[in-house]
Amino acid sequence: MSMRAVFSVVSLLVVLAVAWVFAGRMLTSAVVAPPGAASAPGMPVQQQAAQIQEQLKQDLARAAEENARRDK
Repeated sequence: MSMRAVFSVVSLLVVLAVAWVFAGRMLTSAVVAPPGAASAPGMPVQQQAAQIQEQLKQDLARAAEENARRDK
């Protein structure tokens, strides 16, 4: 085998290993939906988006309050 063939095979194995690692991370990382987001599966997308935005606003407000209390 020539050096070029060996280098090609090794490069291919490295690329496959990197792809395998990224695929494993993508499959194991789970996106956690906010509570109540999936409570009504027949809800229109706009209503779901509004509900998620409201939940996010509430979470941010609560975090800001906790931060303000901690700073006192």
